[in-house]
Amino acid sequence: MPYDILQLTDMLVPELLDVAEHLKISNTNNLDKQTLIYKILDQQALTAKDEAANGEDKKKRGRKTKTEAQQTQPQPPKLPMQATTKRSAHANQKQKTPQLSRRPL
Repeated sequence: MPYDILQLTDMLVPELLDVAEHLKISNTNNLDKQTLIYKILDQQALTAKDEAANGEDKKKRGRKTKTEAQQTQPQPPKLPMQATTKRSAHANQKQKTPQLSRRPL
């Protein structure tokens, strides 16, 4: 179980020594509490990094395939580019409001 810095700070030195022993950290008997906490955190980070590199925690993304429903649905026919352009130009002309001209007074 990975420990965070708050959990480790709340522990007593003998408990920290047990955690360090479990993580296989050497030369921990002469370290002060703060240094021991940082050694534990460093070792946890290295262990997590090694596990990820080995692929134990890493999940590969699979290729998405079309479901049967997507494969059987007919696709609408594509219109040629010119027809689409003419339609949109024609639609734009209809949407324009007539300009009011100003007459001099």
